[in-house]
Amino acid sequence: MEDSGIYTAAISYTDQETKRLTFNLTVYANQDVPKEVDGLEQHSVCLQNDLDLTVPVLEVLWLFKTKEREVRLAYFRKPHFEIRFPQFHNRLEPLDSGTTLRISDLRMEDSGIYTAAITYTDEETKRLTFNLTVYEPVPTPHIWIEGKKQTTEWCNFTARCSVKNNDSALTFTWINKPNKTEYLAFSNGTVVASVESPTSDKEFHCLLENPVDQKNASIHVQTICSTPGELQRYYLWFIPLFLIILIALLVWLAVARKKRKKNNHSETEYMPHSNPQETQYIIVGASPQSSSSIPEVQRQYLQNPKLETIYTTIRS
Repeated sequence: MEDSGIYTAAISYTDQETKRLTFNLTVYANQDVPKEVDGLEQHSVCLQNDLDLTVPVLEVLWLFKTKEREVRLAYFRKPHFEIRFPQFHNRLEPLDSGTTLRISDLRMEDSGIYTAAITYTDEETKRLTFNLTVYEPVPTPHIWIEGKKQTTEWCNFTARCSVKNNDSALTFTWINKPNKTEYLAFSNGTVVASVESPTSDKEFHCLLENPVDQKNASIHVQTICSTPGELQRYYLWFIPLFLIILIALLVWLAVARKKRKKNNHSETEYMPHSNPQETQYIIVGASPQSSSSIPEVQRQYLQNPKLETIYTTIRS
């Protein structure tokens, strides 16, 4: 800071001509290198200052620089805050009198250099610079088993941990639980393991991460290196269970079939043995004393049995 001041260069040439050049140098209290900040896509991040704000802030101008250009991002002068770059519309929030900037709903294109030009009420100025890198969320890894070789004494296999989009920012780490298995891990997500057979329930975890996010997947060694004796025990349990289910299904089908036959027999027994084309007659009378007309109805039916009319005699 004490190097600030007026510098003058007095230049003398061989022909005794002289010139004077004057420079006004102002040294600001800024960090030597940009502060590294990492953010996760669709999340929020703060570009936070570490300044002593005992002197009130007059105004702050935020600049945003990508590989192509530098633009004026936002301007703060209490109580007003103005966003000047459309890419960040409704996504910026000033904190600490505008010296800290909160960016929400991060996008990949938000990566770049951010500079805060701070002016205090005593006219002193400072510049803060941040290098923001936005990362995509880490995808869930998948584990593939290759090159399995097994004997009664040992089991060797190669496990490959991979994702569809292999970003250069992703790092693979293999974790063995419990840590009693010999294995060799490579940076490309491949692990070569050698375990004893039969094995206990050991696990391998593939941890995939970037600076702001991580995902993992795991495999059980016992499911990969099952011994012939273990497989035989599985079959001994499976076959009786299958037979029990099969017998129960056959019994259920037999009972259902028998019940269906019984219902069909009952319906046939009580079905009237009449021609569906014959006409049915219903004779309704109020009392036996008033049923003198019934023989007349029967006589008409005997004379013409093909009648399709339903006769109903109702006597009050």
